[in-house]
Formats: sequence, structure tokens, C-alpha cells
Amino acid sequence: MDEEPKKTNMEKSLQNLFNLPESKPIVQVMRETEFIEGEILETKTYNSVDSDFEFTRKNIQDLIRETKKTLASATELAKLGESARAYEVVGQLTKILSDANKDLLELHQKKNRINGETGKSSKPTVTNNSLFVGTTADLQKMLKDASTTK
Repeated sequence: MDEEPKKTNMEKSLQNLFNLPESKPIVQVMRETEFIEGEILETKTYNSVDSDFEFTRKNIQDLIRETKKTLASATELAKLGESARAYEVVGQLTKILSDANKDLLELHQKKNRINGETGKSSKPTVTNNSLFVGTTADLQKMLKDASTTK
């Protein structure tokens, strides 16, 4: 059985404050909390870095996605209510979102470190170091000869 949606406290307060006639609720209040369930990856070993990485990565991505939605709602409420506390909550959500993004990047770095990988190219690099053995007079003479031949 679907229940008739109830008005929020804010809607009731505004209706009483402005002596508005009865109307349908504008905002639908959620009756049940929706949980985000991360998929548990089946693994053949109990100590699989890759499966743990994927599980954690998915959880962090879900957290980021839900925090973005919550931040958008909180920002809208802060604009409507013009409350200092609402703007403080928006600031805290922004910090949480930023931290979650950092956690996701750190997760990749930790996985690479565990697997012994680096972010650098796997091609060998060639370094040519020239070493001059002699006096400064010899070096100046060599540089002078090199510049005249060009």
C-alpha cells in the first residue's frame, strides 16, 4: 500500500506562517533509507589485492557519487534558507568530496606500490654524461676550437 506523501516540517511551517490553503506536499520525504551496496567480488584467494582494490574503488566511487547528489541538494537548501548553518554543511560536504577524491587517487598509488609498478615509462632511459679531465685552460681551448669549427 502506498502511503500518501507527508509534508515536511518546513512546508507545514510556511503554510501556517502565510495562512495558505491545504495543498499536496512539494517535497517527497523518503520513507526508507536507500543503502548503496557494493558488490563483493568473488575471489579464489582470501588475500587478493586486485579484488580488494576493485571493491574499495567501487565503494569510494559510490561515496563520491552520493556525496555529489547530497551536495547539490544541500547547496539548493542553503540558497533557499539563507542559513549560515546550511552553508557550513555545504562546506563540510565539499571537504568530504575532496577527501574522497584524494582517497581514490591514493588507492591507485598504493596498489601500484604493492604491485611494484611505477607511473614512469617502462622503456630504459639512456643518460649520456660527459666528463672532462684536464685544466681550465685546456677546457677553454677546447671550447674555443669547437666554436670556430661551427
